[in-house]
Amino acid sequence: KNPIEWPLLLRNFHLLKINKKQEYYDYKRNEKSLNFLERKNKKGLINFDKPFGCNSHEIISWMKKFLNFTHIRCLGKSASNISGCMIFCFGKFFLVNELELLSKTNYILIYNFQNSVRKNFKGGGALQKFNSNLFKNHFVFSKTKQQLKLNKIFQTFHLEFDSQKKMGIFEISIQFPISVRSLVINLGFLTRRKIKLLEIRRIRIANFTEEESLTSFHDLLDARWIEKYFKKSFFFRKIIIPFDILFSDFRRILIKDSSISSICFGAGLTYSGILKMESNIELGEKIALINSMGEPVAIGISKVNTISIFNSFSGLVVDIKVVFMEKNFYKKKWHLGLTSTKKNILLSIGIHKFFKKKKFNNLKWWKK
Repeated sequence: KNPIEWPLLLRNFHLLKINKKQEYYDYKRNEKSLNFLERKNKKGLINFDKPFGCNSHEIISWMKKFLNFTHIRCLGKSASNISGCMIFCFGKFFLVNELELLSKTNYILIYNFQNSVRKNFKGGGALQKFNSNLFKNHFVFSKTKQQLKLNKIFQTFHLEFDSQKKMGIFEISIQFPISVRSLVINLGFLTRRKIKLLEIRRIRIANFTEEESLTSFHDLLDARWIEKYFKKSFFFRKIIIPFDILFSDFRRILIKDSSISSICFGAGLTYSGILKMESNIELGEKIALINSMGEPVAIGISKVNTISIFNSFSGLVVDIKVVFMEKNFYKKKWHLGLTSTKKNILLSIGIHKFFKKKKFNNLKWWKK
């Protein structure tokens, strides 16, 4: 194949560094033959154009009713007064915290002054004071955990202002979606005037923008009608996006097929399970673990640098937070060595009953 036709997470494969003399064996997978919609119902994304006036929960119930999708989850939930980009995830295995993915969101806000304003008014100086870290805390009577959060505002741009209509437009880029209405109220305190928020529109979420692959209600209905009567899924292939795009900014580590099943059952990634990795991995960085087919297996946090990985021979490398691969998709490859087989034979005979009465500390009795 051409390198352009490779999966998205396997591109620039020649830049990955090889680990020290690690052997690789290809194992068979317990994969079933499924249609395109059945595969994307497990793992898929839609960049949806949310209209003004409806809630995110109403859209999820509508999709379950008409599109026959069982498990749907929304990333970046928004109220009825916000319109624009919105990500919907399909699949019960797609359990990702919003703080891990939604690194940057952009909004456009339209506001109105209720009092008179001078002609040479410029709101850019007041907006530059918001370019810093913000501290957010929940209400005292709320049921959520009372925990102080830190949100960051990257940039604010004052685009236009009309002194006759007393209206203005500005753009803001935030680390995580927060209550933008409170920012407009604080802007009124700085300018010493009453401000009313008219409209909010979301332009960007993570790697998705308005210009790329934005779908509406009518597109989903047309795609369902074509699939129902003509039994063709070419329209769904344009709408539904593979969820590999969310991890394109992360550092990559290519792992063995024999270590995938142990990771799915809760184990961490050690030195012996690595085949290739990127060069500039730092401590505490988010990392995407990749299969040999280019499919994301899990997301974790690195415990070691790249230099220490090449110099060491054992130990934990990545602490795993979220797993995307199904259990028993790959066969189990642990407890198959010489020492583990001897131990299992002795335990099957009933020798563990004799050792219950006595306490043995750090004695490997199954080797004797």
